[in-house]
Amino acid sequence: GSALYRERLAQVTIRRIEDLHAVPLTTREDLQAAGAHGTRAVPLEQVCHYGESSGTTGPSNSVWLTLGDFTKDADVLRALLPDVFAPGRVLLNRFPFMAAPAHLMQLVAQRGGGVAIPAGNINWDVPFHRALELIQRCGAQVLAGMPMEPIVLGEIAKWRGIAPARDLSIDTLFLGGSPLPPSMQRRLARVWNARVIELYGSTETMLLGTGCVRGTLHFTSQLAYGEILEIERDVPVAPGQKGRLVVTTLGVEGSPLVRFDTRDIVLPTPACACGDPRPGLVVYGRAGETIALGGRSLYPSEVIAAASDAADALDSL
Repeated sequence: GSALYRERLAQVTIRRIEDLHAVPLTTREDLQAAGAHGTRAVPLEQVCHYGESSGTTGPSNSVWLTLGDFTKDADVLRALLPDVFAPGRVLLNRFPFMAAPAHLMQLVAQRGGGVAIPAGNINWDVPFHRALELIQRCGAQVLAGMPMEPIVLGEIAKWRGIAPARDLSIDTLFLGGSPLPPSMQRRLARVWNARVIELYGSTETMLLGTGCVRGTLHFTSQLAYGEILEIERDVPVAPGQKGRLVVTTLGVEGSPLVRFDTRDIVLPTPACACGDPRPGLVVYGRAGETIALGGRSLYPSEVIAAASDAADALDSL
C-alpha cells in the first residue's frame, strides 16, 4: 500500500459499509503532506503514467496510474457509449495531455473505440484554427475536450462562414473538466447539432461519471463508491440537499484513495427516465469557489448557466 495509508489503515478491518464510514476522511491537504510518491501504492515498474492536478484551487496533487487503471476506465466508457466510441468513428482529442482524460481517449480508440487524433488544446502545433481544419479534413464525428472547446471552435467557424450544425461532421461533444449545466448543454447541442455528453472525474480519482441521453450525469459506481456529506459537517446529507462528494476509488490501483473529500458540491437527482440504474448527480463546483454576485453566492455552474441563457437571449434578438 501507499505511505499515505500505511499507518492510517494499519488497524482497520472493513467487513461492512459501516466500517468504511468510520475511516477518517482523506483531504487534499493529506495528499499534499504525503508528497509526490506518498500516494503511490505499487512499484514504479507497474506505473505507466504520472499526473498532477491543475492546482487551480490550491497546490497540485500527484497521482500514479497503471495501464490497468486506464484500461478499466476505457472499457467502462466503451460499454456505456458503444454508439459514440465505435470502430471507424473519428475522434478529435482536445484534452490537454498533462491530464489523464487525453490518454484515456487515446486508449479508448486503441481498444476498438475509433480513430483518435491527438490534438491537445495546449499543444503549440495544434492551435484552434488547425483543430477546426482537422475536423473538416478528417471528418471527425466526436469532439472530446473541455467545455470551452466547442464554444471557441464554434466562434472561429462562424468567423470563417462555417455553421457547425450544417457544415461540420461532429455529432457528439464529449466534454469534461468544468461544470456543464443543462442550459449550456442545450446551447452547444443546438449550435453543433450534436449530442452532448458530460464527463466527470478528477486527476485524483479518474472517471467518476458520464452523462446519458437525457442529460443526467450518472455516477460510475462500478469504479468508485460515493458518499455525500453535509457541506459544513462530516455527516450524511439530508435527502434533497446539496453536499460534498466523498469518494473511495475501486478502479485505481496506482494511487487508490479511501474516503477522499473531493470538495465538489453535488446534488443527488431522482431516478432517471433513461433507465440507467446508476445514481444521478448535479455538480455545482468546488466548495469555496462561490462567486458573490448581486448579493448572492453562486457556484461556477450557476454562473455558466446564466451566461448560456444570456447568450441565447442575444441570439434571439
